[in-house]
Amino acid sequence: MKRSIIFILSLTLSLSLVLSASAVDLSGMSFEELLFLRDQLTAEIMSRPEWKEVTVPAGKYMIGEDIPAGSYSVTSTGLVSYLAVYYEAGKENNDYDEYYIVMENNPLGKVILKSGMIITISAQVIFSPVKGLGF
Repeated sequence: MKRSIIFILSLTLSLSLVLSASAVDLSGMSFEELLFLRDQLTAEIMSRPEWKEVTVPAGKYMIGEDIPAGSYSVTSTGLVSYLAVYYEAGKENNDYDEYYIVMENNPLGKVILKSGMIITISAQVIFSPVKGLGF
């Protein structure tokens, strides 16, 4: 009998904690605090083993703002994609610092993107966690 009561009480407490956590009021946070929270959530999601990949459409992106800084494997979803990396914002009209050709059957094993870099992508690609070499 005692075990049943303890089980019901713990289940009720757990359920109330889950429900209260889902009702977080973010309206009191500043815009900067919300951006910081978003970045922390994204980093935590990407650190989980459940995170597999994300499709990134063609375009120009700022690392640390549009795409989280980190190391990625990159695969083309079409025949070929071109990635130009600029180490500093505002340099995009000049020569790129790094340039990659990514083909569907020949993905990039590892590219390191640091906050503040700019990347331009010619065609849709898939960013995924780096798998490592297995040493």
